[in-house]
Amino acid sequence: MELGVLSFSEHRAPTFTIEPPNKVIFLNSSGESVHCAALGNPRPSISWVLADGTAVTDLPGLRLSLANGTLLFLPFMAESYRQDIHASTYRCIASNLVGKISSRDIRVRAAYQLHNATGKRLATANEAATPNFLCHPPASSENYGQLLTRNRSAGD
Repeated sequence: MELGVLSFSEHRAPTFTIEPPNKVIFLNSSGESVHCAALGNPRPSISWVLADGTAVTDLPGLRLSLANGTLLFLPFMAESYRQDIHASTYRCIASNLVGKISSRDIRVRAAYQLHNATGKRLATANEAATPNFLCHPPASSENYGQLLTRNRSAGD
């Protein structure tokens, strides 16, 4: 029986096939998926780090790093806002035994969708405009968030 030997020339350093955008803004009520993928030989593993290089860990109910390379920000109540999660800079890392690459910085910002006591939205806009309001988050947070909303139908 002959064993095959993989020569160095068959190895390939990772290259991104999907690199995340440099800015991700999402509503707390909807959450967001940030995708990252790379090719290489051997197949690269995908991981996520914060701007300081600290590995991103799963925080159940808030943020998950999936095996397919997706960083998932789950919908959350305004009281659960955390600046270290919802207003941070992330990078995607693709690595294999040949090399390691890092994506551009990805600035993630969670926005709040505010409603009044009746449950109606406090702000809407026509289809041609997207307002950008600065609002105070819950008392449990000392940070500010942006409210981005768009009128999807006249009944909202």
